[in-house]
Amino acid sequence: MNNVTKKFFSVAVAVMLVASLAPSANALSLNDENDSAKRIYNDAKKAYTNAVSTYKSAREDYLTAKLKYQERQNATNLDVAVEKGRTFLLNADKAALEYVELLQAKVQEMKGIDDATRTTITGELQTQIDWLINEQAVIQGAAGREALVAEAKTVSDYWDTIRISTKKQTGQILAGRVNYVLDSLSALNDDVQAKIAVVKEDGQDT
Repeated sequence: MNNVTKKFFSVAVAVMLVASLAPSANALSLNDENDSAKRIYNDAKKAYTNAVSTYKSAREDYLTAKLKYQERQNATNLDVAVEKGRTFLLNADKAALEYVELLQAKVQEMKGIDDATRTTITGELQTQIDWLINEQAVIQGAAGREALVAEAKTVSDYWDTIRISTKKQTGQILAGRVNYVLDSLSALNDDVQAKIAVVKEDGQDT
């Protein structure tokens, strides 16, 4: 196996890190948002789940083709492994795209986030979405394994950026949710205290 082929295999396996985004998606749930928000979020979550399933299948196909090439190194097996690697990268990119769109759907409908923060986060997410969409064509057009190796590295590096930014964004979303709940509890407490005051004024023991 030559150095270029080894590099392709190592980089392609490394970009499996997209699967590590899944736990963050599970941390985002809607409980009391309106029906429209639930539909938007649930549709995005379903699309993400399907994309991850397809990604995992493509990963298994790639690993099988890789093993076959390692066992019998010839041009045909290498070509198959490279094309399976291309499909794997395309589906991994798609899974990452669906994850970012899921997060965007959450941000757009989430209570407790101020407008400025919402605009900033959705703008950052849209930049990532646009990049991932454009990357589909770039991966498809990568001519030969050397070009695919280079593109796999580019994708891997960008996913590292996404992981860092989405951790920050998820924290902002959850903080917004906490603030919304605290504000709701505070309003409820004020209402209760007001009712107690009225009762006391009426001479009733509390």
